[in-house]
Amino acid sequence: LIFALKQFMSLLLLTIIFSYLAMSVAKPLAHFLKISRALSIALVYIIFISVVSLAIQHGAATLIEQIKSMITLAMNWNGQDNALLQDVYKNVNQYTSMFNSKDLISESLSQLNHIGHVIYQLVLALLFSFIFSMTYPKLRLWSMNFLHSPFKKIFGEFYIIVHRFIIILGKLFEIQLIICTINTALMFLVLLSLHFPYLLGFTILIFVLGLIPVFGVVISLVPLTITV
Repeated sequence: LIFALKQFMSLLLLTIIFSYLAMSVAKPLAHFLKISRALSIALVYIIFISVVSLAIQHGAATLIEQIKSMITLAMNWNGQDNALLQDVYKNVNQYTSMFNSKDLISESLSQLNHIGHVIYQLVLALLFSFIFSMTYPKLRLWSMNFLHSPFKKIFGEFYIIVHRFIIILGKLFEIQLIICTINTALMFLVLLSLHFPYLLGFTILIFVLGLIPVFGVVISLVPLTITV
């Protein structure tokens, strides 16, 4: 089954992660606000999409501003004024001359295609996780019927494996998010005390990079959960 789904494994893992985190947040939120489960899940996704949209908007604005500043600096720069900048320019020019412009364009297009594929999978996983989270009670009742079918031994073992995998994966990301949030908050306070420029964009970058180490653990969890 894992071999058959290997092309969709990343999408499946992201859907499981988003669903687990959304339902984990929606449960106490529904209890606190005294609203229905479906409304709390919808509220979680609305807040998440709003925060991501604001982060992208701020990051894009900061990036555009930095690119404009670099262009202005390059146009106004006189290479004779600074020997250090002359050496940097010489080394960069020597390094870039080793590559063919066609190869650079091809590599850039390949990287853009990869980034687009990742964004596409994230959007799909977010959509699938929303549908799964909203219909989870009905899907759970439907899946429990297989445990009382003539093939209950096969489905029973499969249910145990999948349940363990989801719990382990969800707990892993939940702990990682808590650690990443605490680290980001501490770094934000330190950078704020130092009057660091572009604080919001740098804080978002710290938070995103703090989540990267967990992906190696996710890959190793697949064979580990199967053997368990």
